Amino acid sequence: MPETTQQTTFSRAFQIQMRVVSALLRRELIALSGKKGIGFLLMLVEPLIFVSAICVFFYLTRRTVGNVPVVAFAMSGYCVMWGCRFQMMKMMNVVAANRSLLYHRYVKIFDLMLGRSILQICSTSISFLMFAPIIYIGLVDFPVKPYLVVFSWLAVLWYGWSLGLITSSIYGLVKMGEKICIVIMVLHIWITGAFMMVEWLPPDYRGYYLLFPMVHATEMMRDGLFGNRVTAHYSVLYMVCANMVLTYLGLVLVRKLSQRGAMDDSD
Repeated sequence: MPETTQQTTFSRAFQIQMRVVSALLRRELIALSGKKGIGFLLMLVEPLIFVSAICVFFYLTRRTVGNVPVVAFAMSGYCVMWGCRFQMMKMMNVVAANRSLLYHRYVKIFDLMLGRSILQICSTSISFLMFAPIIYIGLVDFPVKPYLVVFSWLAVLWYGWSLGLITSSIYGLVKMGEKICIVIMVLHIWITGAFMMVEWLPPDYRGYYLLFPMVHATEMMRDGLFGNRVTAHYSVLYMVCANMVLTYLGLVLVRKLSQRGAMDDSD
């Protein structure tokens, strides 16, 4: 096949899939909003309410954690934790809930996951943007290294998307997939670094805690927020490599789920 023909075919296929994802996004928005916008609004503010409640609780009970403001500490930890868990939670049953759409020729399992993930990324990013008003009113100082805060959040979104692919595939592939996914989500309450910093652990145990990729993201975010006020332990290379491995694993599982779905349809 000539190179120009291959390029035309790829371009055509890409345009079709973009239209499919766009249509799925509109469908999800309509389903969530109930045609009145309330459901969509609740989806956007759900993580925001959660993070805000945690910040208010910590602020009323204790103004500092060590030598850093408690609101900023809570925001940095819970935004990372919620950014991971929210995508996994909302993507878990996306295939089962939209299986009828797979009878359309151009709709693929990956499209369903991608459409749902884009919405959840927008939703969780609302809670992250809460940093802006609390910085404005003076509850949190302007980040010492803003680029680290932004990069760490992008790493969180990438990680959450990869875990969403994995959990939604496990949900469809394994008989007890739902229970496995719930266990993974519960574990992410503790393995994202939301409640502590690596520096607080005994030196002999820090290496074990740093095996979890999102601990690095949380430490990076706190380094960006507080600078020399805290001692942060993280590796950008490790976090990126871990996300790449998880993305590859997620895509492999999605492919396996798609192949099983194709076999079931042929039967």
